Amino acid sequence: MSVIAITGSSSYIGVNLVDHLARCEDDTLHLLEHRKRLAGRQDNGQVKIARGDLLESGSLEDFLEQGCTVVNLAYLAGESLEKNLAAIDNLIEACTRARVRRLVHCSTAVVAGRVPVDRVTEDTPVNPLLPYETTKNAMEKRLLRRSAGRFERVILRPTAVFGNGGRNLVTLAADLQ
Repeated sequence: MSVIAITGSSSYIGVNLVDHLARCEDDTLHLLEHRKRLAGRQDNGQVKIARGDLLESGSLEDFLEQGCTVVNLAYLAGESLEKNLAAIDNLIEACTRARVRRLVHCSTAVVAGRVPVDRVTEDTPVNPLLPYETTKNAMEKRLLRRSAGRFERVILRPTAVFGNGGRNLVTLAADLQ
């Protein structure tokens, strides 16, 4: 059994990811709980709840295990660029101390910003303009730069995420109207 440690597990993507992984029963899940209680989640043989704060590096010690895979779904909405960078720095340092195997960071496709091409790929030079785009881009760059040679890094850039209870389709329809 492998350990998957998840930040942001109370987010829309996080709830669905945890539900899927819990049904697979092949992995032990470590969920970082911060302000928002993880509704319906409790410690058991497969799930371990760790209280912590990405802005307090020392609080992440019980969350990570050597050789685990970390899935970072956390974004400090409403917080400054500096606080989001501090959070990713703390996660990098905690992952390094724990000697994790891999960190999967969930970013967003909108880091591309305004680009002069119709088809955006991971090789397209980015041009973030809005604060959210700029912050997410800075977090990606920080992660890649500061974790080089420490552990494997993967950056995901989903576009819109759809599913039961999701708001993206509603938002998209409202924008089109």
